[in-house]
Amino acid sequence: MACISRFAPAPALAALVAVGIVAHAPPAHADGDLRQPQAVTAAPFYDGYVSLLGGDRRVRTASQGVGWELVFRERSVRRVRYRVCAENLDGDARRCWTRRTRSDGTSRIFVARFINDQGGPGRWRATWSVGNRTVDVWRFRVRPEGV
Repeated sequence: MACISRFAPAPALAALVAVGIVAHAPPAHADGDLRQPQAVTAAPFYDGYVSLLGGDRRVRTASQGVGWELVFRERSVRRVRYRVCAENLDGDARRCWTRRTRSDGTSRIFVARFINDQGGPGRWRATWSVGNRTVDVWRFRVRPEGV
């Protein structure tokens, strides 16, 4: 039996039902339209987030003094060259790094020294770019030590 999409055009589907290739027609939309619905947005090809040293947990808030890491993943595992910038939105600290993903499609940059010592507490934003195109943004907050 042929495999037919449930979103096949109505005349083609009706013809297949008539000759017995398809046992029954799928239900039409409320307005009788059998056209393909709007495409569902695919999951992002790139994924950037902030984590703490040695973990895979995504964090939005942590205290100054912890081991901050900027993590970048890509699905194709083709050693993508990318740039990530971290900036303190409450101050003037900003720094960028250019790296390439490893053969497993991931890359981790240990940025604790910069965030804890030069940037300090406040609201932060990390921005990942591939080929001068922003592919992900992660906002996070650094609390003062002891809070």
